[in-house]
Amino acid sequence: MRGSPLLQCLISAIAFALFAIPLVRLTVARPNEKPANRTAVEVAEPASTRHTFVRIRFAHLPHTLSLKQSNRELIPVSLNPLTSPIEIETSLPITQDSLELALAAQWPDGTPDTAITVELEPDELDTRRETRWSSSFILKEILNFKW
Repeated sequence: MRGSPLLQCLISAIAFALFAIPLVRLTVARPNEKPANRTAVEVAEPASTRHTFVRIRFAHLPHTLSLKQSNRELIPVSLNPLTSPIEIETSLPITQDSLELALAAQWPDGTPDTAITVELEPDELDTRRETRWSSSFILKEILNFKW
């Protein structure tokens, strides 16, 4: 004897419900609930200026090279002629463990596509590197460093 089909269907429905109810509770999206005593405006963390070593490496000598942080040129004019690697010691404001630098370079005609690597080594933080490739003798990029 095989048992009643109605009873088998009822047992299957109960087993399905036992698995479905917890699964639905885990997967249903809930609105983000914020505590009432917090304000909606977040205060930006003040920038902490860190002593930083900056190294710039390139395979082909650029005609012009610029590395800026908020309109402040990081490569001194005294570094002429340029040689690879360029090493600079400076202080950089690292806000919320990130930093943006503007890199611009231009090579003489006939230079093949080439790469520039910018390496930052701030005090008490890990070293970070960003490499960018030029295209048609010009390179203009924003470099984002995150720690």
